[in-house]
Amino acid sequence: MRSCSPDDTVTALVDSGASLAIACLRCHHRTLFGTRLIGAYELCYRAVDRLPLFCRCGSNALDKFVIAGEDEARAFLS
Repeated sequence: MRSCSPDDTVTALVDSGASLAIACLRCHHRTLFGTRLIGAYELCYRAVDRLPLFCRCGSNALDKFVIAGEDEARAFLS
């Protein structure tokens, strides 16, 4: 698991098969966006850290991480 960098684009994330993990800084909710969900934006060259994402509490103060494997995903969600 690593923090998203400005070099991480949606297309690169989809091509790598990694998941996007989101942690809300306000309510501390955590969730994963798998490649199937973000695959709708497959040809999007926008930086991942600039995506207009919001937590279920309405906050857009989010930490974004790139998750490479299933073990990292379980560890992130626990």
